Amino acid sequence: MLKRLLLLCAMLLLASCASVEQIKDFQDRSLGYGWLDIKEVDGNRLHAVSIYQFRPQTDRPYFPARALPFKDGFLYFSMVLPNGSHRPVSASGQTCIGILCGNTVYQYSFGKQGDEIGGVVIKSPGVYWMGAYKLKKVKTG
Repeated sequence: MLKRLLLLCAMLLLASCASVEQIKDFQDRSLGYGWLDIKEVDGNRLHAVSIYQFRPQTDRPYFPARALPFKDGFLYFSMVLPNGSHRPVSASGQTCIGILCGNTVYQYSFGKQGDEIGGVVIKSPGVYWMGAYKLKKVKTG
């Protein structure tokens, strides 16, 4: 029974890895990074940030970014951004005490804000600052 369960987990892991586009050549890619303050929202541990490419339009406009604790906030970065205009669009996190985390995943949206606000234009491969943000609770009704 345990072997079957481990085999099933391994198959699911391999299937999920196969469904993501893997980038092997980073010569035409850039690193985009920024900082988030999440003290005023429900979650206290950030898991990921999603970066959206709004120009030029593409069939895969979302790029995942890693989030790491850094100076009373979280540093987020992605090393796979192609040339174009990009901006952070959402972040996700949980409330955790030590290594124990709740089962609620909070999704924070940066809002539309106009395409140029918070965006960075990547014209050639390099390192780009995407801004510092402070997430706040907003009553949505």
